[in-house]
Amino acid sequence: MDFNRTKPRPARRAKLIDLVQGHFAFDDMSRSALGYPWKELSSQQRQQFVPLFQAFLENAYLSKIDRYSGQQVRFLGKSSDGNGGAEVKTEFHRGRARSRFRSYIC
Repeated sequence: MDFNRTKPRPARRAKLIDLVQGHFAFDDMSRSALGYPWKELSSQQRQQFVPLFQAFLENAYLSKIDRYSGQQVRFLGKSSDGNGGAEVKTEFHRGRARSRFRSYIC
């Protein structure tokens, strides 16, 4: 992805959101985040909560992504857990430092 810092921040954020939009199940993530109280919400409350939770996640993560400068991110692979979840392995490089992460998506 071309993450050109000369473009305005809102344009960069919009491009990132567009790229990842179809890869997240915000309804399911919202339900998991709330846990048991999700069952007590009305349909209208759930419909109101999901976009608010999505905006919260976008703001939390996009502000961090926007601070990246020159780091390399490598996708190392993914595997299914057989129950609809997945493990995603990534590696971040910043100068000589290297970090590996595993993300679990249910």
